[in-house]
Amino acid sequence: MSNALVTYWFAEVMPGGYPCDYSIDQVCEFLEYLELLEKTSKEEYQDLFENTLTLSIFETAEKIQRNIGGHGE
Repeated sequence: MSNALVTYWFAEVMPGGYPCDYSIDQVCEFLEYLELLEKTSKEEYQDLFENTLTLSIFETAEKIQRNIGGHGE
């Protein structure tokens, strides 16, 4: 997943041909959290997962989804 996300970012397109509106900082931050999630203990996983959901990449993804659906911002 990590390699694919970076590849899509460099190609400036996401699966389905949608434009990639994520900054490289958002992509790197997300990948860092994915690596942390892989290495974390079961006890700490839920807190880290909830923190991951607050990353700005998810806000951007929601905006993209609204635009794709034709609802605008």
